[in-house]
Amino acid sequence: MILLRNTQRKIMNLIRLSTFLLVSIGVLFNQHVKAEDPGTTGIEFESGNWQSIVDKAKKENKIIFLDAYASWCGPCKRMSADIFTDKQVADYYNSNFINAKIDMEIGEGIELASLFEVQAYPTLLYVDANSNMVHRVCGYREVDNFIEEGRNAKTEGKRLKDIIASFDGAKASAEEMNAMLVTYRNACMDNSSAIEQYFSEKNATQCMEDKNWQLIMNHVNDPTSTAIKTINSNYPEFVSAFGKEEVDNKLMLTYQSGFNRTLRTHDETKIAAIRESSTGLNDDIRDRVQLYMNFENARFEKNYDVYASNLIEYLNKYPTKDARMLNKYAWSFYENVDKKEYLDKAIKWAETSVEVDPGYYNYDTLAAVHFKAGNKQQALSACNKAIELAQKSKEDYSETSELKNKIMNMP
Repeated sequence: MILLRNTQRKIMNLIRLSTFLLVSIGVLFNQHVKAEDPGTTGIEFESGNWQSIVDKAKKENKIIFLDAYASWCGPCKRMSADIFTDKQVADYYNSNFINAKIDMEIGEGIELASLFEVQAYPTLLYVDANSNMVHRVCGYREVDNFIEEGRNAKTEGKRLKDIIASFDGAKASAEEMNAMLVTYRNACMDNSSAIEQYFSEKNATQCMEDKNWQLIMNHVNDPTSTAIKTINSNYPEFVSAFGKEEVDNKLMLTYQSGFNRTLRTHDETKIAAIRESSTGLNDDIRDRVQLYMNFENARFEKNYDVYASNLIEYLNKYPTKDARMLNKYAWSFYENVDKKEYLDKAIKWAETSVEVDPGYYNYDTLAAVHFKAGNKQQALSACNKAIELAQKSKEDYSETSELKNKIMNMP
């Protein structure tokens, strides 16, 4: 499974952790392409728009199987090449479903991604003729498992919508809750309603029980949730039980992921609620969280001068040697920032990422920021190293080669 990205170039950004997305609709009648070339056997995907697919599902009284994919997604391509072309798969899906394959980042796929809350690629959706989700999973699936999920989608009680409807989080044990949250995770679905049901019945002492703390650590990702509010209200007790580093890391990661996710939904009410909840954090973590939200909000609004200055302040106050994060930030400066003083900072981050993890993607980013900063020799050296590493690991380095051509043409 791969998290959302918006352009083909950002295949590289899987490592860079950039992420993701959605509003507006444009109906493209010719966007839903077949997974295979003409003449190959496999799942027969519809070529019409979504409404025509829904109409056919109504007429034939069948569930729609929807492969929600992105053009740059590696596992999506593997599903198309290896799984959708399998004879067993094709026989079962062609007999039992109306099949659709839609790029979630173009045309009406954008609106469908919003409708079905697609958070990762590939997401494999099973939808009724009223466009209601009945079942879903995400990530690459082998033949047997993919057929099994199709059978689950047609079996009452095994469909995800039935499992969710029958689950009562308020009465669940920690073990039952964990199993349900794993189900949500396998479907790449928001688990907040189930989490809220469960922890609304738990006080601070109960939240600190080992099984419940593990649920919080592994599954709670909403900064406004009851569980996070309980931690904030009883911060000294949680620190005493689990240590400041563990508690602060959990709070920081929850605010980071929750705020970024909410930015993508354009939910201003929720954004305000997250900002408000951050005021109740302990002093050090509060300042860090709020500075993080400031630079991410500026990035989302494409106010790149504010983004750059706030990010630099953030990394000066809270330095990191996380190679992936430094690579992500350096790449974002390459894409969006022009001031030389800012690019010099990005070079330092990229150099640190290379020191920590001397891999292809990190050298590629180092080459890119040197190029944008006008440093021809350093850019060429990093570019050659990136290509050398890509050749050894059999990575696609075509865009790095294009960058090298640009570097060679520098004065």
